[in-house]
Amino acid sequence: MKDWITDFKISFKEISTPDAIPAHYRKLVFWCIVVMILAIRFLTIQTPALDRTVWKEIDYISISKNYLANNFNFFQPTISWPAEPPNVTAMELPVIPYLAAILYKIFGFNVWTVRLLPIIFYLLIIYYVYKLTYEYFGPVIGLIAAFISGILPLNNSFGNVLFSDPAMVAFSIFTIFYFSQWMKYGKKKDRILATLGFSLAVALKIEPLYLLLPLSWLFFKKYRLDIKKYKVFISFILISLILPVCWYLYAYFLTNHSIDVFGIFKGHNKLQTLTMLSNSIWYFKMKWNLSSLLGHWVGLILIFSGMITALLLRKGSLFFFYLAAVFIYFILVAEGNIDTSYRQFCIIPPASAFMAIGSTSITLLLFKTFKRYFKTFYFSPVVILWVALLIPLLIPIHKSHYIFLKDINQPVEQDQWDYAQIIKQYASPKSKIITTGTYTMHVGGNDLSPVLYYYSGLKGWTLQKKNRNLNNVNILINKGADLFAAIYIQREPDMIELINLLKRDHVVLFEDQKGGFILLSLKNKSISKNGKD
Repeated sequence: MKDWITDFKISFKEISTPDAIPAHYRKLVFWCIVVMILAIRFLTIQTPALDRTVWKEIDYISISKNYLANNFNFFQPTISWPAEPPNVTAMELPVIPYLAAILYKIFGFNVWTVRLLPIIFYLLIIYYVYKLTYEYFGPVIGLIAAFISGILPLNNSFGNVLFSDPAMVAFSIFTIFYFSQWMKYGKKKDRILATLGFSLAVALKIEPLYLLLPLSWLFFKKYRLDIKKYKVFISFILISLILPVCWYLYAYFLTNHSIDVFGIFKGHNKLQTLTMLSNSIWYFKMKWNLSSLLGHWVGLILIFSGMITALLLRKGSLFFFYLAAVFIYFILVAEGNIDTSYRQFCIIPPASAFMAIGSTSITLLLFKTFKRYFKTFYFSPVVILWVALLIPLLIPIHKSHYIFLKDINQPVEQDQWDYAQIIKQYASPKSKIITTGTYTMHVGGNDLSPVLYYYSGLKGWTLQKKNRNLNNVNILINKGADLFAAIYIQREPDMIELINLLKRDHVVLFEDQKGGFILLSLKNKSISKNGKD
């Protein structure tokens, strides 16, 4: 057994050397991977169609189009659906919608200008996953990791849309790569790039603070307990946080003096750590989200194989700390991680590395098992590379996620799309709508969904739990509201009392009790400003 393990280690080290594959050949393979991923993304770029896309992209489309219309004022990220000001919303650093607006200015608004940015950042993820994995495990595993990091986002319904998370993940792996280079070579350029990457990652989404764990490990690995050196690390952190702190202070100002549609400060409680971790449903939902993203049982086998191999070789401790940091984030932001599946995208870089190691180790084991049939090719890293690249293609594809299997014209939110078509039958171009039930079940309730407004083409007001009463409805009627649309009534029973009061005096245009939808006309009753007949 000992000899077998030793032989396996030697074989693995031989394909992990930087010169295992000629430079010109690995460049060719890398560009083949890039071209293949680009081809998939170009073929599926219209999935889903822009007019029936997911709620997250709807917000970003709205903000980017308003930047174009409002003379590119970076400090005024503006949403479109509220029927009255304020429309400037607090949010994370709006670099992505701002850049998208520039593309609209140059090339016009179309599916290519909307979705070009996420494609670019997914390519950056591929590139830096390759660079970082190559640094620790050589070109064979680096190329396989690049390939896997390109296909994993395609397993998710958010893997093709405009929003900040692809950029956040790209800048996260960018940060770790250049920080690793800085620790290895001590170059000022690498320190500057690592600082820039960490600053942008945290400004785009506050979650990448989890990177402090793998970065701390890299620093500790070099300087151990030389306390004086840690001034450098502290200064790196402080400088990196200048931009995020300044922007989030401004976002807090907007929260209190304008609106916070994204719920950064006053939205639903994205933590709820103890509550969620004490409920088995959380674990089942996370298992489903992660297995769907990572390729179900095939992907999980590759990850565990890669982890065992890395432990056996005593290599790649950085990737273990990277993965551990991601799981700590999953636990701390417990409610946020089952609220939506795109929050798990941050696992793609370390998972891709371990899957690549696992794919390579399985390939080596296959070659060793059938050694007598592969005497000519056994030590050929090129053959091992191509066989190992084939293994991730066995990843099962789940039809509810994978963009290949989706109809371009299928709305992401089918029930709200169908409901919006009914609303449009009763609405005029000047109609304004009161909605309730759109994301208001969360604690805080300020993380508001734009879907029904976007699908129906209307503007209006969202009644949240704290202001869901007859008096507020009457006030909004006086401001021009002529339709009342409630959705998912069954998940918020407290809405029923208000709806019953409204049904006494207003015509029911549509009702689906099973689905929890009701549409009322507010035109047929004259109400004064004090809310009385």
